[in-house]
Amino acid sequence: MSDARPRGLDTFFRPRGVAVVGASRSPSKVGHAVLRNLLYGGCRSVIQDRGRGFPGAIVPVNPSGEKILGLESCPRIDALTGPIDLAVFALPAPQIAAALDGAARRGVRAAIVLSAGFFEMGREGRRLEAQLRSVAHNTGVRLIGPNCMGIFAAESRLQASFYSGAPYLGPISLISQSGAIAQALVQYSHAEAIGLRHVVSIGDKVDVEDAELIRYFARDEATRVIAVYLESIDDPRAFYDAVREAAIIKPIVVLRGGKTGAGHRAAKVHEGLLGISDSSLDGALMHPGVYPTESLAGFLAAVRALAYQPPLRGRRVAIVTNGGGVGVLATDRLAAAGLEVVRLAPDTTARLAALVRNPRAAQNPIDLLGDARADTFVAALRVVATAEEVDAILLLLTDQAMTDAMEVALKVCDVAQGLSKPLLASFIGLVGQPGEAHMETHGVPVYDFPELAVQGLAALAARGAFEARLERGRYRPYVRPKARGRW
Repeated sequence: MSDARPRGLDTFFRPRGVAVVGASRSPSKVGHAVLRNLLYGGCRSVIQDRGRGFPGAIVPVNPSGEKILGLESCPRIDALTGPIDLAVFALPAPQIAAALDGAARRGVRAAIVLSAGFFEMGREGRRLEAQLRSVAHNTGVRLIGPNCMGIFAAESRLQASFYSGAPYLGPISLISQSGAIAQALVQYSHAEAIGLRHVVSIGDKVDVEDAELIRYFARDEATRVIAVYLESIDDPRAFYDAVREAAIIKPIVVLRGGKTGAGHRAAKVHEGLLGISDSSLDGALMHPGVYPTESLAGFLAAVRALAYQPPLRGRRVAIVTNGGGVGVLATDRLAAAGLEVVRLAPDTTARLAALVRNPRAAQNPIDLLGDARADTFVAALRVVATAEEVDAILLLLTDQAMTDAMEVALKVCDVAQGLSKPLLASFIGLVGQPGEAHMETHGVPVYDFPELAVQGLAALAARGAFEARLERGRYRPYVRPKARGRW
């Protein structure tokens, strides 16, 4: 990877202190929500736990100078004291440029502008955005936003945002041009064990761009997957260069909005974007190390699989199920995704035939019948896990009176710990039950429907194929050309 490091981004994720400019005593104001999140880490319980919040200095900036949430407020930016290097702005758009300039003079090195009212508001908004960009460039302050919801960084316990809660923690770093989608995934992360390490609502991208964040997260050892939702790219070449470098290190999953004519018009209204041609954006997303998705459901399916399971070193899948119909549906979807429901070897079929009375259990899909118990599932999984002709396993569990889903989950997780092959599951009709949660917290993604599990396997297969190209030397790592000096 290039030695060029994204300039100044560490301050966003590891600040010494944070100022909230526009902090408010009113719970209905954004400035109050941000301050509360910083203090309590997004915790929404009746008893607030300061231990979950940001451990560094937190200073509300409000002209009244009164206490807000128990903190002494500073009346002016230029009166700030202490090691404050990150400022979060929740002010009306016309006040931001002057406030940012004052913060820079005080020593602030990074800023998050939550306020809307810039490019999307027409000529006057574009003028204000140009002022903001000029201040950022002239002072050297790095800026995320405007028109964003802020950021979350697990390692620093930093919730510099107005998200309505804290995410489920894990190895996924999310960059989202849409604050609403970032907020939705923060909330959804608990229901599906989508473990988030960083969440960045990037907004209108006046300064910090997707490409810089992708490079930054690629260098973060605790990030396993980089997930990106975008609607526009100002510099497709820079984006392509960034993903070309980063994809060698870790998977990148992208969901693009605004691909259709109607969607592009909606994105322009949403973010006030001029956008670039579809061909340029499509070209930037065609790098083989990037996994593009077509829907939010598919996006999450791919991200979860890549975060918790190893790449698929082949395309041969074994299905283990207690329901014949769901096995048929999964077979169709696997074939459509370019994966193979493998014909099992004679030795494998003989071992499976000894487990249950159903002759179909010796074929693939492996149908254990509706009365299959947890021990039968585990025995079948052990057989296919050691079969050389099988590259990945798809477990499909339907709700049957004779099957204890929790017992299946407990015993399957014991087997999963020793697997070197990907294992994904779908518990059909068992949404929200303890067995599903147990599987997910032990690193086995569980999907509501087989089709989504197949999308997860397809992402693992794409990543496996890309890594195989790297190992065979058929992919040349990117080397950034040296800048040419002037004569």
